[in-house]
Amino acid sequence: MKRWHFLAFGLSITLLLLSVVGFLLPSNYTVERAISIDAPTEQVFNTISDLNTWPEWSPWQKASDPTLIYTFSGAPGEAESKLAWKGDNVGEGEIILTQMNPADGVFYELWAGGQIGAKGRVRFLDKGDTLTRVGFEYSAELGWNPMQRFAGLFADGQVGPQFEQSLLRLKTQLEKVDL
Repeated sequence: MKRWHFLAFGLSITLLLLSVVGFLLPSNYTVERAISIDAPTEQVFNTISDLNTWPEWSPWQKASDPTLIYTFSGAPGEAESKLAWKGDNVGEGEIILTQMNPADGVFYELWAGGQIGAKGRVRFLDKGDTLTRVGFEYSAELGWNPMQRFAGLFADGQVGPQFEQSLLRLKTQLEKVDL
């Protein structure tokens, strides 16, 4: 019987230590990836500011869930335009473009399950007439939940590759040569 008491005590101490460590972890995270695109900044801005193009290149596309259904609202290229989706595998979510500026890029909020999940931006790191360096960024607040803070340690490894693929699709789309 004493063995079970020691086991319960040890498990309690381990959970307490993990909780304390969780509270000491960062309460937010940021993931960013960048790519150079052989296209003028104006052309890149026209694409990223129109949510109708996002299903073609962003992480939220039919390749990840063929059952996705998209709903667009608002005027393309204007703040407060929204892309909502619903699918069997990825669930429900939406992106709202909150700000946009041809000199900087676009800012967005990502909502999942009715709650804000993250804020982000697709921004210009270097602008040019023929070459544009684009950054895709995503930041989230994790609050006081120690389990979410532990999960935040893995965000870059999970979201980063999706952003890399998205930027490659954007690059491919914008660098198409009409034959």
